[in-house]
Amino acid sequence: MSGRTFSYLKKQLNNARSDKLRDEWVEMETLYTKKLWQQLSEKVLHFIENNSTNFKDMYDEFISSFENSIDRVILAKICVAVAHDMIRTSNRAAATDFLKSRDKVCSKSNVALVRLHTGQVELMMTERKVTDELAHPKAVRLVLEATQKELDGLTGVTPAHGPFYKVSAEYARCVGDYESYYREALRYLGCIDIETLPNGEQVSRATTLVTAVLLADNIFNFGELLAHPVMKFAPTFLANVISTFNAGNATDYKNLKAELLNDETFKNHENSLNEKFRMMALMEIAACRPPKERVIPFVQIVNAVDIPKNYVEMYVIKCLSKGLIRGSINQVKEEFNVDWVQPRVLDNEQIKGMRKRIENWQETVSDMSKIVHDNAKEILVNKIA
Repeated sequence: MSGRTFSYLKKQLNNARSDKLRDEWVEMETLYTKKLWQQLSEKVLHFIENNSTNFKDMYDEFISSFENSIDRVILAKICVAVAHDMIRTSNRAAATDFLKSRDKVCSKSNVALVRLHTGQVELMMTERKVTDELAHPKAVRLVLEATQKELDGLTGVTPAHGPFYKVSAEYARCVGDYESYYREALRYLGCIDIETLPNGEQVSRATTLVTAVLLADNIFNFGELLAHPVMKFAPTFLANVISTFNAGNATDYKNLKAELLNDETFKNHENSLNEKFRMMALMEIAACRPPKERVIPFVQIVNAVDIPKNYVEMYVIKCLSKGLIRGSINQVKEEFNVDWVQPRVLDNEQIKGMRKRIENWQETVSDMSKIVHDNAKEILVNKIA
């Protein structure tokens, strides 16, 4: 142990404000003396995440003395935690420079480099305007895109994936890109155990995901979110709204709409919400049709979707243009002939409906088989004759 490191540890032991804190410093000193680098690095990371002190001094006086001996990914996590603390005690530029200076020592691990660069994005995201908007969204996007390319080069799911998807989702939320937020937030949740998140964050994640899926222009498959474990933390009302959209139930939507629009965010997107519901209701009508009844009269669409008759063609064309359904419009007969409906994740009620249609199909096949069986003798006799 160098004299500089010894003096720093001695100072921390003498200045410890509690027995618990002193014990932690004693443990780190013991691990350092025994050169148990893996245990020491994990202990240091835990200490930084759960205490408050001048961690930049701790890095310069203590951690730097063994940084080349520990796992690079853990080192990157330590550096990011130190940089976040530096924003509190120093300035953002110094914190960013510190992270950039650690590139060389972490260069042997691509995972560690991605974690470091994700940390740089996290620091940039902390700089906000008075309105809480990002101060430099274009600069953040450039670094984010560069880090994304590095992440794409990694194999499998690594410790760098979760933090990247988390900050990427936050960026999308800040710039109002609901579709990207939904995608990145689900990826983030796929990298972690949601049960380990604080209760408040669990509810917040569920709420923002519901908001994103409702307001995203090109997301019409709600089944994936409805089946996700995060939905058990969603407010009951929002869960009901999602289920109503997914089922295309116009009556339920009418009943829920007034309360939904009490939220300023949804109030500002009332027209797009109405359009989205009507397109999803039209998809549901098309998906529920029996195989032999693929022609939908305009009148049925009017009743089910709750729109004026002269709006039917417009909504059918919107669905066709987005690739949600395929088919043809018969303007003379005022009918829509369905050829195909976009596959999607189904809820329990929709699965029950599909099961019923399959059972009906089985009965039809069975009846046809019976007809063939009963008339086979006559067919054979006529053929021989």
